[in-house]
Amino acid sequence: DAGVSPSPAAVFDQVVGRRGAAWLDGGDGPDGWSILTWGPTEVLTEAADWPAWLRAHVRGGARSGVPFPSGVLGYVGYGAGPAVERVPPSPPAWEPDVWLGRYEGALCYRHRDRRWFVQGPRWFCEEGQAMLQVAEELGPPDPAPAARAHSIAPDEHRAGVARILAWVAEGDCYQVNLTRPVWVEGAGDPWMAYRRLRETSAPAYGAYLDLGHGLAVLSNSPELHLQVRGRTASALPIKGTRPRSADPVRDAALAAELERSPKDRAELTMIVDLVRND
Repeated sequence: DAGVSPSPAAVFDQVVGRRGAAWLDGGDGPDGWSILTWGPTEVLTEAADWPAWLRAHVRGGARSGVPFPSGVLGYVGYGAGPAVERVPPSPPAWEPDVWLGRYEGALCYRHRDRRWFVQGPRWFCEEGQAMLQVAEELGPPDPAPAARAHSIAPDEHRAGVARILAWVAEGDCYQVNLTRPVWVEGAGDPWMAYRRLRETSAPAYGAYLDLGHGLAVLSNSPELHLQVRGRTASALPIKGTRPRSADPVRDAALAAELERSPKDRAELTMIVDLVRND
């Protein structure tokens, strides 16, 4: 227990650039923890081996009172699917299909009382304690640079919609989430971009992960995909929302509009069905 100390951003500013630097950023989430770590002792990027690798490296243990005293952090991408399901291969991507690191320790920050807990072997705890002692709060992030963004062409998007409508008509599916990837060139430093992102939208489930070789993952989501604690599995998806209003009359009208919306009710039915079946 390191006592009340600096913010996670101030501490992570010292960690950025280290191999495998990771911040699970849950300051606005229901549990209110942040996890900072670095220097994984082993990293897996081969998608074909990831299920067996996880089974060998993830072990249950005694609860320590913090969400992550040590263990595996990373991500499993779409390209990892063929290792566990009979699905078509994904198109090639810039990032590895999986990136899983085995970490020996972590700095865990409880947001409700601004308290740090340092976990891990002696070398990790000494480094972590030193960072907490010298961390200085950061000023505002630099303004966003002039960047160029592009996505798929409108005709390509309309063709996707037509294809989905045909599948629905044939009974192959009843709802599809047609996403549009966006590529941005000239976005600048990823750490500065993440700081701007979390100022714009406080993350319930945020993450920054340095993959090395100039690659980093920046994530900011209001949704919990899956959480397993003991024999309880939880998922907290969000489908169909309206903004809240300080005016009670307007707020009630927005809630009623949401309840009447055929589109939002269909999305709710879809996500409940999906989570139940999964």
